Amino acid sequence: RRRLCAQVRCVVLNRVQPAKVEMMRDYLGRALGRIGVPLAGLVPTEPFLAAPSMGDFAKLLGQRLISGEEHVLRHCGGVQFVTCSVRRFEERLAEGEYSDRLLVVHGSRLGILEACLRHHAQTGEIRGGVIFTGTRHSWAPDEPILARLRESRIPTMHAPLETTEVAERIQKFTAKLNATDRQRTEAAIRHVQAHVDMDVLLGGTAAGGGCPPPRGGGGRRTR
Repeated sequence: RRRLCAQVRCVVLNRVQPAKVEMMRDYLGRALGRIGVPLAGLVPTEPFLAAPSMGDFAKLLGQRLISGEEHVLRHCGGVQFVTCSVRRFEERLAEGEYSDRLLVVHGSRLGILEACLRHHAQTGEIRGGVIFTGTRHSWAPDEPILARLRESRIPTMHAPLETTEVAERIQKFTAKLNATDRQRTEAAIRHVQAHVDMDVLLGGTAAGGGCPPPRGGGGRRTR
């Protein structure tokens, strides 16, 4: 078989648990030092870089935003499946707990959407988005509510799926960086620059010395 070899200039360790950065820096730095390979950096995990935008959720569920289309690149501060009563939901909105969340609500619970619209009209504090679930067509928001949604500019979509399926898809989903999402792309650049020694990364001296000779002689063996 053909043998492919590469010279290692440096090592960058990505998605390190923040609490383990210094431990890994010490352990890996000493281990790599023994073979003459510099450690260029350890990049800790940053939740925002893996946070899907409303556009990512729309692609995941095969839908489009029915309001707030200009916020397609909005990132929410977590996903909240709303199962509580309308009264308790209003209390949590007032406390600011749900203001920046992606709210996933079954389509039969239009009272939750009404509460969102009232709160947003009074405070303007709904900075997340809404997904309505449910397979029945009658559970989609009707035209009067759609008109209010468009006026509010809250990014909202209707996913004609059961809530459990939406939850499963979201749980398994990993958002990828893309050029159109400048906020997340620029955040990723800043994050890497803050934790990687670019002088070492771009100017490191290769280590490894190439391939060791094949066992049993220096020529190519065939079967």
